[in-house]
Amino acid sequence: MRDTIHRRKTAWPILLTVLATLCLALPGPARAADELGSFIEGLAGGWVADSIETPRGPMPFALLFERKDDGTLAAHTPWDRETFVDLAFRRASDGRWVLAEHARLPEAGDQWSILVPAGVAAGARRFVDAADSGRLAVDLAVREDIMEITVWVRGKRHVHGVLRRVPPEALPGLRERLAALGSRPHEPFGREGRP
Repeated sequence: MRDTIHRRKTAWPILLTVLATLCLALPGPARAADELGSFIEGLAGGWVADSIETPRGPMPFALLFERKDDGTLAAHTPWDRETFVDLAFRRASDGRWVLAEHARLPEAGDQWSILVPAGVAAGARRFVDAADSGRLAVDLAVREDIMEITVWVRGKRHVHGVLRRVPPEALPGLRERLAALGSRPHEPFGREGRP
């Protein structure tokens, strides 16, 4: 009996050592992909800011990342029927994560971009335009219940905001608010009533 107890006590450290070795043996890109997947999963839910910095001046902003049937984690942020930003994290055909961005500003038209992961710097995950990495970059950092997002165009800061996580019980209200904004007729920027 004493032999069995001794073996059990010594087996745990050996098992933990084996498991740690296996985790460390994951190839670097595979480990990084798992970390990125965990980061993206952590974005699910609502995020709001009273004001973000934009080229058109400060404006309120909200993101509601929800899981779609195909596994995409997507957010649709409307200002009205014709003005919106869509962000969608999905797996490309090769299994890598990509960020699909579609924005429509009636004064500027539609823009579409596919961004790919470009590493981590200063705690922010960077995504760059797959076709032209110098054209568009998005930095995302999440620390507890705060998300910081910075959009760069040709190396110059274009949009910057600090958003706070919406508690789960407030998500239905955020969903309703975004739907109401998306049904409003278009009004040129500069008027009251943005999200």
